[in-house]
Amino acid sequence: MKQRNRHNERIRVDYTYTVEGSIIAIIDLDQGSKSWSAGAVTNDIEDVLSDIRAKIGGLSGYAVIYRDSTGR
Repeated sequence: MKQRNRHNERIRVDYTYTVEGSIIAIIDLDQGSKSWSAGAVTNDIEDVLSDIRAKIGGLSGYAVIYRDSTGR
């Protein structure tokens, strides 16, 4: 079940990403109490990938890497 805020809006994770060649690097910003964050990117990866897919037109041919909020 997806988390929702008090306005019944879906809570989303805070992240950014870059595309360099055939690599998509997702960076977890972990804004925590600064936003209505749902937690880590790993908790919402389906929606994160869906967002990126919508912006770049698909993920085929890309390698996806992830950096968590602690830099790992």
